[in-house]
Amino acid sequence: MISPDEHWFVRDQHIFAGWNVLVLYKIEPDGRVQEVESKLRDLGLKCILADLRRTKKGWAHISSEKFDHMSAEEASRNSTADVVHFEVFGRQFKGAGIAGWGVEYNVRTNKMTTHLTHKPDIEPPSNEKSTSRD
Repeated sequence: MISPDEHWFVRDQHIFAGWNVLVLYKIEPDGRVQEVESKLRDLGLKCILADLRRTKKGWAHISSEKFDHMSAEEASRNSTADVVHFEVFGRQFKGAGIAGWGVEYNVRTNKMTTHLTHKPDIEPPSNEKSTSRD
């Protein structure tokens, strides 16, 4: 995905089954390419987990390091701002899962925020299944 002004682009790199990375690059005025952020997917998951920890009781101790399969999909850009939008998918070997939770990364401010266009699928941690709060 390339920005309209052609000053930055996102590379979606498949690593192996269930894993990919999104890398943000900036094209300098002299034509050199600089890596700006190599962990967009991980930042997205951390942003989502921070929101879940604030709103869902059972997510308090879920760490991003415990996810076995993680991907960032459906990357797109906001046509009116320097924002990269994508959806995060992640599953722990046993337990919690996140499917299709939208996040946005602002290229200018380097800030990640959640962006819900629909209710994402969330598999709560096993200790939250009977006591889930919405």
